Amino acid sequence: MGRRKPRQQNFHLEDLPWEKRLKVTLYNKDDCNGAIRGQKIPGGLGLKVHRFAVIRGIRHHDGFAHELRGVAPEFTRALNARAIMSGVIPEINDSSEIPYCIWYPEPPPQETLRNLVKRYPNMIYHAARACAVAGYYDLYSELQVLPEVHVAAEARDAHLARGNKGSEAIYEQIMSKHLKFEIMNDYDRSVNLENPRPAHLNGDTAVFSDLTAHMLHAGVDNSPKLHVDLVDYIEWDPDEYNTYNHFNITEDLGVDDHSCGAPEPLASFWPLLYSPLPADLPPVNKDNLILSAAYTGDVDRYVRLRRPQMIEQEFHAIILGIYHHPLWARWWSTQVPEVPESREEVSIRRAVNVRRIISDDITCITPDSPESLVPRTIWWPSVASPVTYVRLARKRPDMIGSCLRACIVANYEGAWDEILFGSSDTPNDLKITRLSKVIRSHIYAEAKDSPNPHYMNDIMLLGTASVEELESGVYYLHDMRTARWTYSPRSSAERLVIKDEPFALASGESATDGLSREPSNLGFTIFGMDAIGLDDKIWDQRSQVEVQEMYDILDARDLST
Repeated sequence: MGRRKPRQQNFHLEDLPWEKRLKVTLYNKDDCNGAIRGQKIPGGLGLKVHRFAVIRGIRHHDGFAHELRGVAPEFTRALNARAIMSGVIPEINDSSEIPYCIWYPEPPPQETLRNLVKRYPNMIYHAARACAVAGYYDLYSELQVLPEVHVAAEARDAHLARGNKGSEAIYEQIMSKHLKFEIMNDYDRSVNLENPRPAHLNGDTAVFSDLTAHMLHAGVDNSPKLHVDLVDYIEWDPDEYNTYNHFNITEDLGVDDHSCGAPEPLASFWPLLYSPLPADLPPVNKDNLILSAAYTGDVDRYVRLRRPQMIEQEFHAIILGIYHHPLWARWWSTQVPEVPESREEVSIRRAVNVRRIISDDITCITPDSPESLVPRTIWWPSVASPVTYVRLARKRPDMIGSCLRACIVANYEGAWDEILFGSSDTPNDLKITRLSKVIRSHIYAEAKDSPNPHYMNDIMLLGTASVEELESGVYYLHDMRTARWTYSPRSSAERLVIKDEPFALASGESATDGLSREPSNLGFTIFGMDAIGLDDKIWDQRSQVEVQEMYDILDARDLST
């Protein structure tokens, strides 16, 4: 008779103590939906997506998850926010328990806000902002706060988006002041009462309308091997407007059981791309203004507009701006360390070195400069003087190949001869020895593409076998682009007017040391948008228009007039 297997006991995550449930990282779709709907607390709370779902449920369902008070600071803050919105002043024992947003999904009653400030004076600007959302003009005036820019932005949103007259009065009162201040910070959810900073409205507020956006959670059900943060599995629909890439003032990241975008910004960023910026930005999505400032090398605009964390494609716009604009490159040279550590800082420093070299300054490159900071494409978007390439090749022998390629691009015969041979009358046997040491396939490809036969004539001295090897090497070079391709107009490039993305930078390696290519259709985008118009009904059905479609639209207008 065999041994009897021990009976397995039914095990439920809900039976574990909270400290252990906070470490359980199993994604469960039903648990997330239950939390969002205020029905049940997930068995595992180790994933951010589960915690976001719980916070979402707490904020939207009074009475849900009270047993989580004290389990984690974010749960306590959410419970305190929900209590305040429901007209109850909670016991707040520590600064870590103070909620930042107490006005979404609904602002508190006036009397609650009045009593909140009496009990917790350090929450006076939380209350003022809730007044701006709800339109409590009398209470706002009673608080006697400084004119704060986040409160102003919130009041403007409530007035323009929802027609709130009290909010309009609050907005006009703030904007009538000679000085405004920044006390709240939506990026890090902080309130600085001690050091108010003079400021303008600068597009740094997650207003109430923005918070109406939400996204469907997603993940892998019950995978015991899953050890990643499932926030990475939550993706916004790119066609839906949202600000959760920048802000999370509700601490739930907008997680929900379905997806929905926020209303489009109340003003368009397009006129501001080519107009002076007003002191106070209108209610726009300023991301494209940031990309524009980076791409055009506008230091003043960029410093004013940039966010604490780089937005999508901002890094590539910065690099392209450095290549094209010496002043922008000079400013960035003060923003990253001489010996950078992060990959982004290394790329910026290397791009600055390119701009300095093609501006005839090689002091940035020394015999000891790390390989990571030594650029290889030193002939785009312009070339240096011939003497610069000669001296750089002497200074850094490992850059001879880059300098020779630059000489071909610039058609510097004399510099080519001096780098390779020291003079043009060097015997052929010595030339062959020197050529065999430095000529590689990328130099061969550039010489082959050059209208000047001087460089190919030298390379041909290597003999048929060596030239054939160089030819085959070109085939294996990844994304080999010669100067002729890089500098010439690319008529085959797709040209589109993309309503919300005028700076759609192409990804992939290119002549710019493996960085993104330029937005070749930028001019068409800007002027095409002018021709079509922001209010054309075509934008109701689609977000981009091709060249032929633009002409069809314009032809149809001509026929109708």
